[in-house]
Amino acid sequence: MIKVFGLVWKNDKLSSNVIKLPKPGIRKLKDESKVLISKVKKNIPIYYMYRDVHLKEDEVKFRKNKVRYDITVIPPHKFGKEEVKTLGHYHPHLKGKRISYPEIYEVLHGEGIFLIQNKKGSKIVDAIAIKGKKGDIIIVPPNYGHITINPSKKVLIMCNLVSNSFSSIYKDIIKKHGAGYYYIIEGGKGKFIKNPSYKNLPYLRLKKNKKEFGLCKNIYEDFVKKPEKYDMLNNPDKYEIEFKKLIK
Repeated sequence: MIKVFGLVWKNDKLSSNVIKLPKPGIRKLKDESKVLISKVKKNIPIYYMYRDVHLKEDEVKFRKNKVRYDITVIPPHKFGKEEVKTLGHYHPHLKGKRISYPEIYEVLHGEGIFLIQNKKGSKIVDAIAIKGKKGDIIIVPPNYGHITINPSKKVLIMCNLVSNSFSSIYKDIIKKHGAGYYYIIEGGKGKFIKNPSYKNLPYLRLKKNKKEFGLCKNIYEDFVKKPEKYDMLNNPDKYEIEFKKLIK
């Protein structure tokens, strides 16, 4: 489980022998029920979000480059047939441009399914599912909303690097009661089913993780050593060709 900052998850709490972690934001079932197939009345903690994590000596570098490092912990849960997942959100467009901010994830422990979708107006025009295991780096390209699913019985711990210049947009996914596809367990096997709130959904493409931009494991250390490699987080319009390769 230990990948960066000596992280240890125990008794529903993340600790570290290297860094003092900030108080987490806690997503509860009351919020999550808005995007689940089954309506669950009880209100329990679902997952934990540690925002803006960094060593004191690295603070200036993160601020100067307008980048934030977060850690998210998603313990295993099942709600009816559906596996636990994040609420899901989109990122806004850069001011005056038709391209949104991307995001970079790394799986630190467990495994996850990253479901990303591109919409034009209210219509989903592309939907992709990418599996990630420990050590994998997943890039959410511009103009794609995304959710992360924990399909296993292990705790999923992931980190991300993202621009600190915007706030995420949750309302579009909440309005549709989730992403375009739900992931459920049926007959002991996992499968995706369509969310009936969407019309004319495209076929869900299952893709292998692609390695672009020359990123390395332990994205925190990689960023601190070479922050220029992560320029795409704030200037995605300069890297449209590379982003297109990710989704081909």
